[in-house]
Amino acid sequence: MKNGSHICYNSAKSYVGKNVNLHLKGGNTLINVTLEGIEKKLLLTRGNKPKSKTLHIPLCEVERISIVPIWAQLLQEAS
Repeated sequence: MKNGSHICYNSAKSYVGKNVNLHLKGGNTLINVTLEGIEKKLLLTRGNKPKSKTLHIPLCEVERISIVPIWAQLLQEAS
């Protein structure tokens, strides 16, 4: 899944349209964001609220991507 020290473009494409946690190199994690798109060097993400702004994150800053557990998605829908 990784290409050197960051996630590769083709692996990241498989997560487009899904709610994910992004684990960044600096130790930070963006929790439950929707991966809206991907460009060769950028991830385009949106927060978990409908009017959230889109973030542009350099792909080289992403260490790994994990799918948000289904129970977390159900909690979000219930609130």
